[in-house]
Formats: sequence, C-alpha cells, structure tokens
Amino acid sequence: MRKFLLLIPVLILIISCQGDLSIIYPEFGNNSWLINSTKLDDSVIVKLQGIYFSSNPQKRIGDSIIVKSNKNKLMIFCRQAVDFVLLDGGILDSGIVFEGYGRDLETVDVNLVRVFIRNDEGASELLNGETPKSLVLNISIETDSKSGKGQADVKYEFIRKLNTEVKFKIIAHRGGARNSDLFHASENSLEMIRFAENLGANGIEIDIRLTKDKVPVLFHDDYISKRLVEGDLLIGSIEKYTLPHLKTFCLLKNGESIPTLEEALNTVINNTNLDFVWLDIKSPAVVDAVIPIILKFNEIKKTHGRDVEFYIGISSEQVQKQLMDNPDFDKILSLSELSTEELEVSKSKYWAPQWTLGHQNPIVDELILKGVKSIVWTLDERSFIKEFIDKGQFDGMLTNFAPIVFYEYYIRN
Repeated sequence: MRKFLLLIPVLILIISCQGDLSIIYPEFGNNSWLINSTKLDDSVIVKLQGIYFSSNPQKRIGDSIIVKSNKNKLMIFCRQAVDFVLLDGGILDSGIVFEGYGRDLETVDVNLVRVFIRNDEGASELLNGETPKSLVLNISIETDSKSGKGQADVKYEFIRKLNTEVKFKIIAHRGGARNSDLFHASENSLEMIRFAENLGANGIEIDIRLTKDKVPVLFHDDYISKRLVEGDLLIGSIEKYTLPHLKTFCLLKNGESIPTLEEALNTVINNTNLDFVWLDIKSPAVVDAVIPIILKFNEIKKTHGRDVEFYIGISSEQVQKQLMDNPDFDKILSLSELSTEELEVSKSKYWAPQWTLGHQNPIVDELILKGVKSIVWTLDERSFIKEFIDKGQFDGMLTNFAPIVFYEYYIRN
C-alpha cells in the first residue's frame, strides 16, 4: 500500500549575511496519511516503547533502534546516518501511521520518515488495549536528503521492552541543544526546554545571568551577539539592561523572548516531565537572587506532585563562597565542578568533572560510598559517549546530543 508520491523538498539551506546555516524542516503536506487519520491515544503510543531489530535494515537508520514516547510524540533513536526520528501519529482503517522527520545531528541532513503498523502486525491489538503477540514497524524514508529519492518499507520487529526505570541522567546542554545544532528553538529558551524530552533528555542545564534590575534570566554568553539574538539593537552584556528593556528589544535567535528563571522553572514543572535542572551560575552575584526562586519552586513542585530537583552549579570557589554564606545554604541542592575536597566543603549531592579528566572510576566509587553521585560534562562525540557509558561509573552525562547518549545507554541496558 506504499505510494510513491512527489514530496516537498527535504531540505532548504539558508545562508544569512552572517554565514549561518539554518534548517527548514520538511513536511508531508498534502501527501500526509495523517490528513485522513483519527487521533491516536497517548496510552497506545506508550505501548510501542522498546528495542526493535531488522535483519535487512534501512541503511540510514541501522539494524537496532530504540522507540520511546513523549506524550503524543513517538521518537526513534538510531546509530547510523540518522540519529533520531520525531513523529506524530494517527489511526487509519488499515492500521496506525506515524509521520515526521529524521535528523543527523552532526550535519544538516533531514529525512522525511513514515512508520506504519498494519492491523495484522500489532495495530488491532494495540487499539483494543491488548499486548500484541508480535509487533512490527514498517519504516520508510519517504525522501532522502542525500539522493532526494525515497526508500521502501523495512520491517523492524519488537525484541524487548525499554527499561524506563533506569535513572541515568541525560542532561541536555543549554536547555536542550545549542543554536549551532539547528533546531526549531533557540538555546536557553522556553521553547527549547519544552522540546528537550523529544531528544531523549530527562534533565536540562541552563545558564543564569542577572539583569541590571537583579532578575535572573537564561543567557549563556558574556555579551549580546548575533550568535544568540536577532538584530543589532543592543550591545554589551545582559547585566547592562533591565528585564523590560531586554524583553522589548532583545529577541533570541529564533524570535523567542529571553526567559526569566521563574518562567523557565514554571515551564519545567507545568509542561515537561524533566526531573533534573542544573543551574549554571555565570557569576557569584547571581547566587543570592537565585536561591529565593529555588525555595519558591521547591514548594510549587509539591503542589503539582512533581518529582524534580533544582541544583545550583558550583563552577568556581567564588560561587561556592557566595552560596555557603547565604543563610539558606542548607536548604539548597548543589552540584560541584570543583575538586572532591571542595565537594565535601560545599556538601554537594553531585560531583561534575569535565570529561577530559577521564573515567575516574576509583574516585567515583569512593563518592558512591559517601552517597554522592557524579555527572560528567560535556560529551558530544559518539565514540567518547559510548566509551564513558561502557567503561565509566557516572550517574549521568551533560551533552548537546541527548539522542546519541540515549541510544548508547539504553541499547546496552
């Protein structure tokens, strides 16, 4: 029942006056099967979670894939030219269909992807609330970004369930990914925070600076530049401007408003299932402004029944001193990037060493005995990600490429 139809071009690259590349993500348009579908319940999508295998795989996807759901989205994590696929679904008379795109995180390659589950290959049982005796995903690449041609259906069979009880922390850098990773949303934006789970993350790291009127906001760089914002209306540092001034004249790269920390934590609690937030404190002066907000949201999360923790990142001795001098120090969770000796001084619950220091298993094992966990940062290269997962003992990883970490961790568990 596959139809070879003319599809919208897969990829349009725009070269701006600054030389930046951006991706316009493709859509199926009038050729979408979802046009004639009915809504698919989230409870059905959850049952598709698992590890799947094909003995004759799509070359761009690979033989073993991991399928995960996030609310009404279906994600597929891979280990070939396509790193992950993000799909929307619906019900047809003949089965269940999903459509969306697949991304290579290290290039600008995007592919239109369709997944179809036939009634006699598990769809009927799923829709009746039953567990299928066998489950097959028919995956087709409708348009390949390299050749512009489609690739026919390939069957991927369900092998085993996804162990969602594992508590490994996959922490998405700058709220989800950097601007240079070319997603729909800007780094450190509310939109990126809402998107992070679609990348396989269960936690985020966000960068905190202080405005002239002492409001903590999300912003990475020391200075406002075209890397992070649209236009040339403002120059200099965030600290030179009040929040109303920034909200009026400073939009992020994809047009979003610079968010306050309160807006970000509200988004985490109300719009995601993220359970870990690492606040990267960009100057000691930020600490005292951030602590009351954390205390406030520690109470708010209880009223929402949310199991999420907020950690102040200690990146320097100055930040550590400012934190420890605060009268509410003992009420705040912290994560230390300093030595293990300083870690004991600050009573941090997590140690966060840089990946270039190596696996450090003896130190990590010692900390485990003391009840301290460890997160390594920042790993993006697949070979190093795999090595640190296979040989290290860390409890989590900070990364710009959460889909790669997700695949390499869960394919072995």
